[in-house]
Amino acid sequence: IHMKRQLGIFNTDQINKSGFRILASALMSAEESHHSERLITGLPTGLPVHIQHDMHRPHGWSQVLGLFIDSKMVRVVGVIEEAETEQEKIQLTQLASHFWESHHNKESDTLKRDLLERANLLELNEFDKFLKMEAYVLSRKAVASSLYPELFNISSEFVDKDGLTDYKTLCQSMKQVQPGVFLDKKHNLLLFAHRFFRRSLSHRNKFNEYFLSIFDKTVAENPHVVPRLRLDPDLIGHPDTVTHLLELEYWWGPHFNDDISLIPNGVSEHKASDRTRYFEGIDRTQIWWKAPETRLNLNTEVKYRTFEVEELIENLSGGLLDDQYGCRYAHAEYSIDTSAITHFDGAIRAYAQDEYLERIDLSIDHAGKQSEYTKLFRFDGFMTVDLWKRLLSNYFKGNPLIPEYLGTVQDDIETQQKEATNENEYVSVIDIEEPVEKNELAAFISLSHGGSPEESYIEPSAIVLPDERLLRTIETGCGAIDKFIRSKFDVTNITSIAIDDGILNLAKVTFGANSNLPIEMQDFISGFSNSLLYDIEHNGLQKIAVPISWIHNDLLINLSIKGSAQKVYQLLTQLLAIIDPLKPASEWIENLASAIIVLVPISIANPDLNGVLQGHLSYKRTGSVKLRMKLPDSQMQGLLDEKPDWLQ
Repeated sequence: IHMKRQLGIFNTDQINKSGFRILASALMSAEESHHSERLITGLPTGLPVHIQHDMHRPHGWSQVLGLFIDSKMVRVVGVIEEAETEQEKIQLTQLASHFWESHHNKESDTLKRDLLERANLLELNEFDKFLKMEAYVLSRKAVASSLYPELFNISSEFVDKDGLTDYKTLCQSMKQVQPGVFLDKKHNLLLFAHRFFRRSLSHRNKFNEYFLSIFDKTVAENPHVVPRLRLDPDLIGHPDTVTHLLELEYWWGPHFNDDISLIPNGVSEHKASDRTRYFEGIDRTQIWWKAPETRLNLNTEVKYRTFEVEELIENLSGGLLDDQYGCRYAHAEYSIDTSAITHFDGAIRAYAQDEYLERIDLSIDHAGKQSEYTKLFRFDGFMTVDLWKRLLSNYFKGNPLIPEYLGTVQDDIETQQKEATNENEYVSVIDIEEPVEKNELAAFISLSHGGSPEESYIEPSAIVLPDERLLRTIETGCGAIDKFIRSKFDVTNITSIAIDDGILNLAKVTFGANSNLPIEMQDFISGFSNSLLYDIEHNGLQKIAVPISWIHNDLLINLSIKGSAQKVYQLLTQLLAIIDPLKPASEWIENLASAIIVLVPISIANPDLNGVLQGHLSYKRTGSVKLRMKLPDSQMQGLLDEKPDWLQ
């Protein structure tokens, strides 16, 4: 597929806005596992890209190019290809379909049978689906509600009239292993919160963990509150496969103004920006505060206000059948006498297409109840306004109109959106009175599939001569490095080139499978380093990019080092004490990153990613440069015999 391409930073080893970091070794290990898996499945490297992590909204294909290391951080560099034409979209859909089919079905048949046996199911039916989510799960109509009627049937003492389960009873009988995932130790099975807590209300997507986490925290910190939660009747999981899914979206809470008595009666509507409409699929949000009311409670007159909010969306909900729009809705009651929330619940209002076209043009106070209503959670008991707003904001995760309404200044929202988009960019604060070292040093590690060369070689490229003939060349600088390269490799019919700008993009060196790798690499790097030092001291070499490759576990490891020539020399002289070519890169990448920091403690340069699309680092040249060629005797004699016009 040939699509529009975007280069970007996918992740780093720095602390993110969720408060944790992923070590460079773990980032590298994930890449190694991914490539090894692709050798087995035959699928191309990379993953499908979906708008806002919604598996019902495919957007393109992403591929990690490699890990870029400098003294600031380790960055995962990747490229995203976006489908533009109809043909590209068809190809993308097919590729994504093959990927997800492989992803969900790669678990063993033994595991599937074990899951069925634990649930006392004799055999699969045609509608059953196995999915890999927070765990490996079986999706079947009423599979969980049949096994656990006490947690689902409204006739049970633990279930209310809306089908919500008493949350405290649930947590006493089962262990919550992660937000929304509960372990029944008796049957050794997992139960889950309802799928409507997922994007597009679909089993394909991750939970709204922000809300489910604070829901549980609220219960723990407010024992007087009565909590209820809707469970998923159609899902059971295998506890041995629990996985914590990472979805790194930065979601913030609002700055609050808690005086609800000042809020006027009536409806307010907040319209989404074009950005929010595209990424979050939200068109607008309607908020309704009703006029104060009174009622008798135990012969005491209680004054309260009712709050309702509904989110109107752009796209059909992929997890609903029959082309429906599932809109998040919440309802609360506020006690005027105690200045506290006394009741709070959330639901999904699902509309058929025709009903939704009517609903979207109406105000919430005139909309009526023309929807299929499914309540998801409920709190009864006194709750501070501050806590309620936090719960409300997290329930509507991804909808910036909620914190906007609740009191966040618009400028703050836009700033935080920008921070969320660029969460891996950091600014170094440097004392400008001290001299800043202008040395630079970086490394790049990429993995690729391909043939395993038997012998070591240096990879030639080609330049076009004025008479349009191709000349096979290697960039060596034509000095001491060239002499060393020619002593190591058979380059009899290859021309050496030098560009007189103080920069050398060395041709790539690949070590063969038949070599005694550590010894051959040490021999090469030692001799190369001596030649490099000579060219620094005598031939004006200032900057250099050095790419080398070797095979490990059927994968080609490509390591390139780039920077100030003196610093590259210093790193090369200790390279094989830092890395071990007989081990995966994940086992030595931390050592390499530490060595770069020691050699160049301060870096003010932005990462120069030139060359990463080709799998290695290089310097980009601009303007006119002087090119020198050093031709082998056989090539030179041939040119002299032919005497082309450009050589006259």
